[in-house]
Amino acid sequence: MRIVTFSQDSKIIASGGNSPKTQLWDTHHGRFLGSYPGHKECVSTLDFSPDGCLLASGGADNSICLWEVRKGELYIIGDEINTLTEHTDVVSSVTFSPDGNILASGSHDSTVRLWDVKTGNLMKTLNGHAGSVNDVVYSPDGSIIASGSSDGKIRIWDSQAGEQLKILNGQSQNITSVAFSPNGSIIIGGINGPIYFWDVQTGKLLETYNGHTDVVDSLAFSTDSKTLVSGSYDGTVLLWEIFL
Repeated sequence: MRIVTFSQDSKIIASGGNSPKTQLWDTHHGRFLGSYPGHKECVSTLDFSPDGCLLASGGADNSICLWEVRKGELYIIGDEINTLTEHTDVVSSVTFSPDGNILASGSHDSTVRLWDVKTGNLMKTLNGHAGSVNDVVYSPDGSIIASGSSDGKIRIWDSQAGEQLKILNGQSQNITSVAFSPNGSIIIGGINGPIYFWDVQTGKLLETYNGHTDVVDSLAFSTDSKTLVSGSYDGTVLLWEIFL
């Protein structure tokens, strides 16, 4: 498995990456719950909705599937709610807005797309990247979206208007992972070794952390914003103490 994600209440794990199927597991009992077989090629990205009722999966078949995973307090292997098919290349990242009403997706077709979760309708297409969009994240308050790309840029977008607000320069390196600090004041981008820290409001590069020797594929802050964990193709997971 290449992709693993928890539901918001940590009761369910979704995994995928080696096949077109997404698998669900009960974390308390280690019990396999079942799988979703909707994609035609391997699953490339997963995200649970904030209320845990839906799971979004993006695939190498250029599609996004929305699945029902909970009714009330009952976890189920439910129906496919919708299939979103506007992307023209691999869907590399999906993420729900904090209120769960919008799904943002990034693709190797160089676009970020915003979808109405209830209807499945495409709301906006955000253009600007000159390379594959590798990661898309919402700020904690949902007001802005950050997208990282192989063009070496992190682009900051107004999540409502879809307008580009800032471009953060990743020194022309492939931006493979992006994350906001829990308070929304700092954004980080992982690339081929270094990890960059920017101030979201000013766009100023604050710090560069060196330690990895290969692609940084995963980034996450602790809830108090004082610790960062990073995972890399170099086979290591590093913990960083943050003083910014």
